[in-house]
Formats: sequence, C-alpha cells, structure tokens
Amino acid sequence: MFKRNWREQTPHIGHESAIAWILMTADYDESWQGEPSILKAIEAIARQAVQGRKQSDDHAHDDMEQLYYILSGSGVIRIDDVERDVREGDVIYLPPTVKHQFINNTEDWAEFLIISCMVDDASPSEAVILNWRNQPPFVGHESAIIWAMFRARETNPGHGEIPCLRTLSGFTRHAMQGGKNSDYHAHKDIEQIYYMLNGQVTLRVNDEEHPLVEGDIVQLVPGDWHQVINEGDNWGEYLIFSAEMKRDA
Repeated sequence: MFKRNWREQTPHIGHESAIAWILMTADYDESWQGEPSILKAIEAIARQAVQGRKQSDDHAHDDMEQLYYILSGSGVIRIDDVERDVREGDVIYLPPTVKHQFINNTEDWAEFLIISCMVDDASPSEAVILNWRNQPPFVGHESAIIWAMFRARETNPGHGEIPCLRTLSGFTRHAMQGGKNSDYHAHKDIEQIYYMLNGQVTLRVNDEEHPLVEGDIVQLVPGDWHQVINEGDNWGEYLIFSAEMKRDA
C-alpha cells in the first residue's frame, strides 16, 4: 500500500500548456520528476489542469489506453478530429492510436485525472464518453453506493458499464455514507488505485488505518486486505481504478 496527495508533487508543463502532476509511474520506469515508480499493472497516473482559453497538443499513443476523468470545469475533447463537449463527472475512454486533444473553451480552469496503461492489443476501437450520473447505482461491498462505468472487454457487464478496457479491468465511482463501512477483502491478481474526491474516510489496509481526504491517492497491490470506514456524518466519495496483473511484479 502506498499513499500520497497530489499537492505533494511538483508540477511541470506538458502537452504544450497543461499543468501536470505525475503522481505515480510504473515500477520499471526511472523517476524524472520525483514521482514514485511503483505501479505494477498501470503505466502512469497524472492530474492535469488547463487554464481558460488554452489547449493541449493533438497527439496519440500507439500502444497505450487512457482514461480521462473530469474533476472540475468543462471544455472540448477532440477525438480524431471530432469535437465532443465534456464536463465535470465525465469519464473518457481513449483506445490506442486515437488522436486526442483537450481544449478549454471557457474562462475557468479545467482539471482532470489521466490513467494510462500499456496494452498488448493495439487494434482500433471507438472512444467512449460517459458521465457517472447517467449510470445506474447499486450497492456493493456491503454498503458502498457504486456507479460502474467501464470494465474489461469480452466480459459481461453486470451494472450497465461498457466492456472496452484492455489492460484496465474496471473503473467505478463510490460513495460511502456516514456511519457505514465496506467489507474487509483482498484481490488476488488486481492492482487498485483509490482517488479521494470529497469528504473524509478511513482506509484500513492490512489492519493499519489511514485517513483519506480530498486529493489523496492510494495504490493497493494484490493481496492487500482493505476496507473503507466512514466514521463521520458526511458522505465520502472516491474513484477506484482496477487493473489485472499481466506482467511480473
């Protein structure tokens, strides 16, 4: 288990005009901005901010899939020369080889997470955009309210999520009401990333308790027993990115 807050990382400028905080990278990469190189199945996790009336460059990744999650603000994402409006709560799946560019056509800042994974299969497929509010919620892990958005290809969606992921195996948004907690469980072959959106919860990992607040990001490796505990009065909201282990840890 590894925990940090995005504010601990020194930002840099990337993709022309995006302010980028690289939060974690793969364990075989050498750190070049002071980020921890610890990820097992995921390639990199970054938080980016684009000021009003600025845009990133237009680019593609030949052997990588990405998820963008819009944390705040709005704008346009250009995908293979087609422009789509995006806003807070949208999650964008970008398969390999798809050209993409984020354009902030407003006066306000736009902020988003980017999860990147190398893929074995770079065959063409369509990009997908969803907003978590349009997905049906369900209760899982005893008392978490869950909105499932994407899961691995060639699997059967159980809650309306889109089966398009290649290295990633799932992406969900969770909310835990005050006074509730999830079950205590572990995953044998899954690396998970928790990102705290709002509120405050306690994450119990291998019988040690870690308080989480907005902006905290946690890596859980296969075999880490974990449980979300909300002892407060307010809701705690967080994202979970999951990836199946496909290479040696």
